[in-house]
Amino acid sequence: MWKAPFEEFLENTRACWDFALKGAWDQHRRHPDLTRKHCLEERSFFWEIIRSREVPIFEKCGQLAEQVADVSEMELLYPEVLARAKERYAKLGEEKTEFEEGRSLRGTQHPTQKAWCYMHIRNAKQPDSFLQHPAHVADDLRFIMDQAEKEHGCTELYTASWLNSYPGFQRFFPEAWRSNITPVPPDDLGPTTGWQGQFYNRRGMLNTATAARFLETGCLPFLRVETHCPFALVRQHLQILGL
Repeated sequence: MWKAPFEEFLENTRACWDFALKGAWDQHRRHPDLTRKHCLEERSFFWEIIRSREVPIFEKCGQLAEQVADVSEMELLYPEVLARAKERYAKLGEEKTEFEEGRSLRGTQHPTQKAWCYMHIRNAKQPDSFLQHPAHVADDLRFIMDQAEKEHGCTELYTASWLNSYPGFQRFFPEAWRSNITPVPPDDLGPTTGWQGQFYNRRGMLNTATAARFLETGCLPFLRVETHCPFALVRQHLQILGL
């Protein structure tokens, strides 16, 4: 697994913290019915830095966000935020993963729609983007469909991700994939990678351009939407693409 140099990691953690705070305060301004604690924990990049609700710093940041008069006072907790980020950095490549080695996609049976294969996504090609490797994407798609078909009798592919709104990802799927998208409100936002993944660049660092667009508009540039379509149409489309 690719790992950013330590100095780059430190600079990126600082940038992510600043973005999380700016995003949380901006979301509270746009949605005054939501607390700053909620906006930090549920509508900002904060979760992507901490990645656990069980560590003390997660709750401490939320509580302090409610108490401070100015966002600059949140700096008091940055040393603990950085310590948590360093802890995660040290373990990169050691965590257990359900993805097969070298694969960017994995499939599980959908919890309620048993005929659907739920596609989970990561970037296994860092520091490149996995989308820069069309044959890799096509091979992974065929692999998870074949596996889900054999093990669970699945017949349709499904996922919920911001990538469903991104043309570079949409190109691998037939028209039915786009036409089956379930619309969401323009201010739809959540804390996990399904929403926040667009704020990473191909190296796994903060995508500053996308972050700036979000702070300017208050809405995600690429909405997290759900969609699905039959395996047969995906396979046919990949053949048409010559993949």
